[in-house]
Amino acid sequence: MLTFAAPMLLTTVTDAALFRSAEPFLGVTHHQYIQSLTDTDVSSRFIREIVVNTLEIDLTAPGISVLMQPGNTISIPTPDAAIQQNPGIPATITPEYVRKTTRGFVNEVGAQMGVNLDFYSIAIPGTSNPEVNFPNGPSGEFFANGVYAGVSNGVVASPNNSFEPIFNVSQNNLAQILTAAGAGTSNTIQGVPLYNAIGGNQLLLQNGINVTPIDASYTVTVNPHTALGVSQDGKRIFLMTVDGRQNDYAEGMRTDEMGDLLRYYGAWEAINVDGGGSTTMVMDDTFDSVQNARVINSPSDGSTGQTVGSERLVASNMAVFAQPNPDYVPLPAVPRPAAPASNAVLHVQTVLDSFEDPDFNNKYGHFAPIAAQPYSFGALGSGSNRGISASSTMSIDSNIVHTGDNSLKVDIVSSGSGSNGFKLRLLSGGASQINNIFDAETLEPIVPPATSSITNDDKAMGSTGYVGFFIRLEEGSQDLYASILLDDGTRSSAGLERGSFQLVTADGDWHLMQWSMSDADQWFNFASGNGAIGGPNTFIDGLYFSSAASTASGTFWSGTFWIDNVVYNPDGPIIEDALFEGQGALTVFSSSFALGTDNSVHVVPEPASLLMLGASLVLLVRRSR
Repeated sequence: MLTFAAPMLLTTVTDAALFRSAEPFLGVTHHQYIQSLTDTDVSSRFIREIVVNTLEIDLTAPGISVLMQPGNTISIPTPDAAIQQNPGIPATITPEYVRKTTRGFVNEVGAQMGVNLDFYSIAIPGTSNPEVNFPNGPSGEFFANGVYAGVSNGVVASPNNSFEPIFNVSQNNLAQILTAAGAGTSNTIQGVPLYNAIGGNQLLLQNGINVTPIDASYTVTVNPHTALGVSQDGKRIFLMTVDGRQNDYAEGMRTDEMGDLLRYYGAWEAINVDGGGSTTMVMDDTFDSVQNARVINSPSDGSTGQTVGSERLVASNMAVFAQPNPDYVPLPAVPRPAAPASNAVLHVQTVLDSFEDPDFNNKYGHFAPIAAQPYSFGALGSGSNRGISASSTMSIDSNIVHTGDNSLKVDIVSSGSGSNGFKLRLLSGGASQINNIFDAETLEPIVPPATSSITNDDKAMGSTGYVGFFIRLEEGSQDLYASILLDDGTRSSAGLERGSFQLVTADGDWHLMQWSMSDADQWFNFASGNGAIGGPNTFIDGLYFSSAASTASGTFWSGTFWIDNVVYNPDGPIIEDALFEGQGALTVFSSSFALGTDNSVHVVPEPASLLMLGASLVLLVRRSR
């Protein structure tokens, strides 16, 4: 359990954790808690950067009222694909909500403040994988169904999910945390009617005690969050947003930590609602004649440590009406860190690994360095791996290659146990940015102890172009899904992004899997990322394989596949022909090389803490077989 010292009103966030507040409206206090990694004051309670905004609202103050987003009334034709999956679906459907940004809803109703609310699904109920999503409305509306109870001015928008906790503000402005009375109903166990209400996925505080489940995924992971709290007398409510996934600015919180902070501010009971990229707080505090709320927090979608992210269309929102405070002085903007040092970028198509290592016993290259082959998954592997037996192996194969003399052969034996089926995260240089940087002059990887002298002139991948690799799956095997993981940022600070899953067909042919780094639709947050490639540098964390197009589900998988030529092209799609004829003799210091602008071949040796080769070998580029 965290404890917090008395509030401190400081002028900087660089030396100590900062509590500060302002009163934008009558009966409303805007609190901020800010902490950076350099904080040394005893009030610091976290080992990461924190930015939290909290609106404490006195429901008895003049002009205060609350409105949850009303439900949707637009009916749309049911798509044929949904009817094919479930013939019992009506010909028209009415989704529960029209998706709006928090700012859009607050401006629409003329309110002064607001936060996002419910979790949501855009899939049509009654359909199965592949999901059939709601089509757009006649005027371009985007639709969603809520996950938990939602009521606006006494009108039900979304029924109870099960027995979830529900935040409710009654018609006479009394707030309570109630308990839903079962799925499909709109009643509460307490018998209290819902007026402006929303359900949540976790109860954080109950009777002043932190009751956050200790083993739930939201508790054990750090993320952006939105939470709602109520005082013991029900006369005050607390709307909290926690920023996250923004390196060096705000990493996020666990939900139990959020419960402690809510209790510090005076909440007696509290729930967690939708977070992640949905987390948004807005306020119209200019007091002019124009209705124009501004975003108070920093949404994670599209954000970096230096730049604010963008709002998301969410299922439902909460608006609060209030009267302006004539003595209001706004809080200053939260300082954002300066951009960390970045490296020069590789400016030609570069083969980062071709597995041409002539001394396999001493070097294994980017992917899983070991002392001898075959590599055993039981001896060394990522903690993200699932469903892999320790008898699985990797080895250099000179019989089946895409180009050159060698490829990487991966033999997977299923463990037949664990969750989420088969998942393989094949790390590059131990997943360290430092082990994926190349000398500015020689293009050789910089290995310890030389990593301590890396300069900005040394090279890494940029944030544009394409990155990918070649893969071959044994004919007749079960299909596989391939992805790639990139550290996006700088050599000292980066978020981990995952490329979209691509199907690898088991036809015995080589297939090029590549991803456009500038297409945000191809990238998803994997850990502390934001679902987009922002740079200024990128570094291969690893190659990622799954039995399903999901990180959270799948079947067990056994089989063999080969990998060759991990390639980066800063100028566009990977040029496969450049890997075959027309390059002449190839001087190999180890297994990776880069193509020069004059069609000469510059060698990029293997990284990681392994010995460099003392002599070069001359090989001819060979066609795939």
